[in-house]
Amino acid sequence: MSEPKRLMIYPFQPADVPFVKYFQAFRKDFRIAHICAAPGTGLIGRDYAYGCAHEPLGQTVEDSGALAGSDALLILSEGSAELHGEICSLIMQALSAGKEVFCYARLTETERDELLQFSREKGVPFHWEYGQDWNRTAQAEYRYMYKPSAPVVFVGGIVEDMDQREILLGMAAAFRSRGLKVSVLSQSPSDEFLGCCSCRDLREASLTDGAKRINRLFKAVEQREFPDIILAELPGTMIRFNDMAVGDFGGYAYLFSQAVQADYCICSVFPDVYSREFAESLSEDFRQRFNFPVDAFHLANCLMDSVETINRKTLCMVRIGHEKAAAEWRALRKSADIPCYDLTQEAERERCAEQILNTLS
Repeated sequence: MSEPKRLMIYPFQPADVPFVKYFQAFRKDFRIAHICAAPGTGLIGRDYAYGCAHEPLGQTVEDSGALAGSDALLILSEGSAELHGEICSLIMQALSAGKEVFCYARLTETERDELLQFSREKGVPFHWEYGQDWNRTAQAEYRYMYKPSAPVVFVGGIVEDMDQREILLGMAAAFRSRGLKVSVLSQSPSDEFLGCCSCRDLREASLTDGAKRINRLFKAVEQREFPDIILAELPGTMIRFNDMAVGDFGGYAYLFSQAVQADYCICSVFPDVYSREFAESLSEDFRQRFNFPVDAFHLANCLMDSVETINRKTLCMVRIGHEKAAAEWRALRKSADIPCYDLTQEAERERCAEQILNTLS
């Protein structure tokens, strides 16, 4: 078997920790040789898990000068608006050096055409299409609501970006290690590089059209991949956290609940608000609101940042040391009937995977 190609990823952000962490569970033809972040992020020179306050995972973040030591470039996202020009320049630089490029950043039609033309002139592959399954749902004929044959597991949180991607990819890897075929619907376009399906533009759809398109997306994925289980990341927030930090009032969770019936739901929560009473109340609230309960909780290593929340009028979080979070779930698990886990840890993911399979069997 040939050596895997050396991949450089850019611009790395804390939200991309799960992508790196579980990469080898999904791709064997590439290895991440260089994790590169933009200047000013505070990530360069640190272990890539630093931004999530996890224990070190063994690879240091670099700057974009690492391109020379790579065979291919993967643009994870558009990053900030200020980075857009630099990203386009880096793609041109990579193509000029004969390096294959995969781009999951938004490009204007002019930028895309120029880069495609340049790649053809250089004879170097440039891959930019993503979200094609979601795009096709706009043209697909609607006849009736489709019921997936495979069990569906929803992954959501009371706050956005609260380890949902970590849970999604980690649980998919855990099921795959058991020999199961897993289909994954992610909110991160770059996860398509791992074989997932993304629907980033979901938020541009209306309620009725959005539910129909999500349903058709499940149908298209299942009929193509024939999975044993389907994991779907719920975008946005699943509840109104308080009168100031209202999020999206659980609107997108409701949209998914109308599109497909969940067989199991994992919800990510703050450890300092978790209790047996909280778990039971929230699970029942979800049952009444979305027609599915919470079957398991993930206790994230983060707390509400009260000062920033008040200043910005939106819920802001701060990550805490992972060891403290781990101590929290050990104590809380003893008093709860609904399982709670730290799904950033392999042993906990395996325990949760076993519990899910037992529940669904």
